[in-house]
Amino acid sequence: RAEAKVPSEWVPRLIGPKGSRIKRAEALTGCSYTFLQKQDPATGRHVRQHYTVPVNMRCPEGAWDAGRRMFDRLCYLEALRDLVITQMHQNTHRYAIGSHSKLRRVSMHADFPLTLGDYHNVLHMCGLVSQVYLASKEFRFLCLSESEIRPILPTWANLCVAGAASGDVGPILASMDLAKKHVTFPAQDTAWSLLEKEVTRSSAPRLLPSFQMILYASEEGRPISE
Repeated sequence: RAEAKVPSEWVPRLIGPKGSRIKRAEALTGCSYTFLQKQDPATGRHVRQHYTVPVNMRCPEGAWDAGRRMFDRLCYLEALRDLVITQMHQNTHRYAIGSHSKLRRVSMHADFPLTLGDYHNVLHMCGLVSQVYLASKEFRFLCLSESEIRPILPTWANLCVAGAASGDVGPILASMDLAKKHVTFPAQDTAWSLLEKEVTRSSAPRLLPSFQMILYASEEGRPISE
């Protein structure tokens, strides 16, 4: 048995709605990790404040070093997630995108794949810095290379925002078929209508996006709206 400590804000992320990250670490090492969170004596609920949470680790004989390395790896990944968020809020978005790329590489090597929220963060950042090609690349990677997670409607919406903000929706239109295959939309034309809405309300130049959408609509045989 040994004890480590983590920031309290990491606990919900490590445990998750189904305890996915910690359970995965426990399955890989045979160890168990228990977070000793503070509780409100009146309600019995965990206190959500910024403090350090003790973590008890119990490991089989001979497995302690592997269990500690696994937990340290988890903490390093959470620290990278914090770095991405911090850089994003400090308006150093290009650095945040680089940190996200590092997070993905380290996650793959550590056998802890990224979450959908990680992809939503980077797509949002791409919209802020008008990096539509990078956003499209991340979306394609998510659809084609991630086996444990799949994009949802907000994923596509974030991608449309990146295209509209960039004043270039060519990469978004090129991803349209991929979106229809991998994203569950509530209606047949939702993928198109979301892109149309973001282009219409964007403050970026609309001439190129409008022209691209007219060409795409003509080729698809769909009606062209005003």
